[in-house]
Amino acid sequence: MGAAFDALITDPASIRDYLVTAQPYAIVRASMAQQAAGNRLLAAAGTFTVLRVGDALTLTRPALADVPVTIADLAQDGSWVAVTGVTLADVAAAALELTGLVTRYWSVHGYNSSPTDSPANVHYEGRVQNALRFTRSMYGGARIGGRSIPGFGDITLNNGDGACDGFGEWGWDGRRITVELGGEDFARADFGIIFVGITDGCTLDDGTFSIAVKDLTKLLDQDLYSPRYRGTGGFEGGVDLRDQAKPICIGKCLNVELVPLGIVNGRFTFQFHGGGAVHTYDSGWHVVRDRGVPLTYVAANPAAGQWTLDAANGAVIVGGDEPKLLTADVIGSVDAPAEPSAARAMEYLATRRLVLDSAISLSSLTIGTGSRTLALRDTMPMGVGGYALIAATTAPDSNWMFGQVTGWAAGVLTVTVTATAGVGTFADWTVTKVGLLPGEIATAVGGDVFDALHAINPAVVQVYLRDGGNALDVLDEIANSIGAWYGFNRAGLFDAGRLEAPAGAAVLAIDGDNLLDGFAREEARAPVWRMSVGFARNWRVMGVDDLADSVRRNAVANGTFDSDTVWTKGTGWSIAGGMASAAAGSASDLTQSITLDVGQDYILAADVTRTAGTLTFKVGALTLGAVSASGAVEYAFTATAATPTLTVSKDAAFAGSLDNIAITTAQLRSFQAAYRYPVASADGRVRSLYGQRAVADRLDTLLLYEADALAEQQRQMDLHGVPRAVFTAPAKTEPFAVEIGQAVSLTDGRFGLSGGRLMRVLGIDEDAGDNRVTLTLWG
Repeated sequence: MGAAFDALITDPASIRDYLVTAQPYAIVRASMAQQAAGNRLLAAAGTFTVLRVGDALTLTRPALADVPVTIADLAQDGSWVAVTGVTLADVAAAALELTGLVTRYWSVHGYNSSPTDSPANVHYEGRVQNALRFTRSMYGGARIGGRSIPGFGDITLNNGDGACDGFGEWGWDGRRITVELGGEDFARADFGIIFVGITDGCTLDDGTFSIAVKDLTKLLDQDLYSPRYRGTGGFEGGVDLRDQAKPICIGKCLNVELVPLGIVNGRFTFQFHGGGAVHTYDSGWHVVRDRGVPLTYVAANPAAGQWTLDAANGAVIVGGDEPKLLTADVIGSVDAPAEPSAARAMEYLATRRLVLDSAISLSSLTIGTGSRTLALRDTMPMGVGGYALIAATTAPDSNWMFGQVTGWAAGVLTVTVTATAGVGTFADWTVTKVGLLPGEIATAVGGDVFDALHAINPAVVQVYLRDGGNALDVLDEIANSIGAWYGFNRAGLFDAGRLEAPAGAAVLAIDGDNLLDGFAREEARAPVWRMSVGFARNWRVMGVDDLADSVRRNAVANGTFDSDTVWTKGTGWSIAGGMASAAAGSASDLTQSITLDVGQDYILAADVTRTAGTLTFKVGALTLGAVSASGAVEYAFTATAATPTLTVSKDAAFAGSLDNIAITTAQLRSFQAAYRYPVASADGRVRSLYGQRAVADRLDTLLLYEADALAEQQRQMDLHGVPRAVFTAPAKTEPFAVEIGQAVSLTDGRFGLSGGRLMRVLGIDEDAGDNRVTLTLWG
């Protein structure tokens, strides 16, 4: 924004004007006669009052096809409109309808743009009473981060003359709206955007017309874009999958359950990504299992016990009979890195999977790949390089085209179609913008906010959505994995960052000169004394019955010592009372022969009670470890023999007992747990100081690797393991000067603030009507 705007925003004595631009969905239903003279539609007085010259609408007439029309002229009393786009004949009155997205312009004092402005020659009607009251926050009390909670507010217009009465019938849900701020005698280009959002309904009375608004985060509260299975066979699945969203896979994902498509091209086929090609086979990562038992990879034509990767369709093809439960470690879409950071995973979803604005096109198109051109309202926020879904309005799931925008100018959209469903020619399409454009993402040092967030924390994440997912929920899970937040800023740009302790220069000083009544210290969560971060998410947790015997089997027989059988006991060993006991006096062994799979990884676990001496565990020629203390023990090893002897050796001094000895595959534990956890970070001093109020926190994340989980775990401890305060600070200051996440200084004679304290802005409540801002501050 320019110098004039910067000066205005800091001058409380300035005269301000606000420009409001809204795009509601106009609906005019009435008994209308058609008149050839003047090409007019006639109706009762007041019918067309809320329309404007230039409105591009759709005229719906009984038994006739819808036609696009433009308002060319209208009566002052609203009794008629002249239209272009269709030739009208003299026809008696009938129930007709005019509908379509229109643009409306309002201001506080009245404003006219010049012929060289954008938009040019527009009158902003002086009807605004309160340009904006708005609240937004990323503070949820227990945990800070994830989405900035969708902000809400309202814009109020004067309706004393009844000119807004007709708006009550219009569509005011989910429509774009912009508020700009300027000063007296500002040129149009000097106005600065203070809010871009969407409408959320309206209220109307004989004095005011109020439009409820929310920020653009509200747009994210819907399913991510993913084609749906049509149930027609092949890679469209059977009837059992009809209308189910196809899976989305981002990065290296662990033990995902694939979607069974049945027999495709003669072999059983399972899909893990339905949105295009995936990364090719990686012998160091890809594993496909049936009930936990690995199958063998082949490049093509798999036989029984084998599999191959169809990278073009994001699918696994297996040979032989149908698997009972197929899971796999896979690598997702080629449009995202094989090892994406949280920032890159969010970027992929934000630019390729968000379902945004839609509009109707009446262009006639035939479904097919390649270039397609159609007419579309020129206010649609499309852009070259973005993506568009073109779906037949009457059957959107069965007949559609998807591709990248290669041209957009003067209401003409050109799309290079790369994916389709259905066949035929249609002349009524719903065109949906999919994904944010580069210009809709906030900038940061070194690039955009995704680049900045990646630089802060490049830790690798994994994302798997077997049947789609809500955009807000998925983005929350990714962001929370690294303590990040996201949302849309005032200018309507996607913004993201990571919660950090307050630091740097304050953008605003709040003190006794501008603090208002209502200043208070709020309840804040006690410090964290213990922190654990889960990683390596297992996308298909498997119970014992889900796994093959070879995976779930305990190779040790009678490991709970329920009877005095199986084991060979040396001198001093005895089995009774559900345990094996050893008496001191001589060195000896407790043994049994076991069966293992050579090359398989195993874990030996046992409970040891020791009074004296040492106990040593061996499997064949492998010595696993020696125990000289009571407790649970675990040893990981790789089998080198098929029928080794399990040996528990005691030295002459050992006295104690052994119970619950088991040898199971290493995978068994990973199959049965949703997450893995490193050793927790803890600070006993915090626990002793805060007692029961101290928080023992656990954060389950999408982080893939243990090292990244440990680093985030310690960062969370450093951030939340110290006392923090939350203040509500009403201030008499200029609205729209502070953003979520910025630092401000807070000084007051109470609450220990006499020396000032740097705080982080987590919430903002702004009212343009009385130049009042209430901030939620944390630090």
